[in-house]
Amino acid sequence: MSALLMLLILVVGLGLFARTASHRWKLMFAAKAPAVRSDNPSRRVRQVLRYVFGQARMFRYRGAGIAHALIFGGFVVLALRTIVLVARGFTGYCPVDFYGVGYRPGPGFGFWIFDDDTWLGAVYLFIKDLVGVGVIVGVAYFLIMRLVVRPKRIELSREGVLILLLILALMLADMVYEATAIIMTSAGGPVHF
Repeated sequence: MSALLMLLILVVGLGLFARTASHRWKLMFAAKAPAVRSDNPSRRVRQVLRYVFGQARMFRYRGAGIAHALIFGGFVVLALRTIVLVARGFTGYCPVDFYGVGYRPGPGFGFWIFDDDTWLGAVYLFIKDLVGVGVIVGVAYFLIMRLVVRPKRIELSREGVLILLLILALMLADMVYEATAIIMTSAGGPVHF
């Protein structure tokens, strides 16, 4: 894929996100007067850590809580991967030395610290692959719950199933990307993505 097409997709995606976020932001402030949010800051920080980052409410139902934690944790770990892959899309087509330092990143580029051939990059790739498998397990759990078990508390919706399938597609696409790079590298051929 060319860098220009990748840039276009990125700009369109960010534009759609901004539009959706703007709409939701307006809905959030459509209520009358907002509650006072500046009282007891230490308690509020603890609650943000517990409920937002710790996802404490998700564990009311053990299986769903674990599956949700796997998916949420996966996206936290894979955020770095997304940044690296976007950077690879642009640096692979860079007509001049990257940042003018005489170094042109190769296909294993990961901001020098997370390059595929560094020890930290190898550790990250291993953790990323384990987390990817965890995300697939979490998605499979939710698909089975939505499509087979169908408990009363879960509403069957096309949107929910579509989101789960998109998450699954992201994980599988990353695994195919890695597998292809491994095969091409071990075969001695050049890697061009």
